[in-house]
Amino acid sequence: MHKMEMRVKESGEQEEELVVSNTRPFSLKVGVHDANDRPLLDFSLPLRATLLYENGLPVKQASDACCHV
Repeated sequence: MHKMEMRVKESGEQEEELVVSNTRPFSLKVGVHDANDRPLLDFSLPLRATLLYENGLPVKQASDACCHV
């Protein structure tokens, strides 16, 4: 969470809104396991990750984002 702000709903009621910054770089580590939950250490499998908002919509990739393998 980046910060918390107060906002007014259409009904006039105030509520706290959590503001999350999505412009900070982060790392994602992935492990692949077999059906018995054993890690696969020697495999050749293309993987792709998609970052989604809580509502299920995809997050647009920043133009300066870089992907590393």
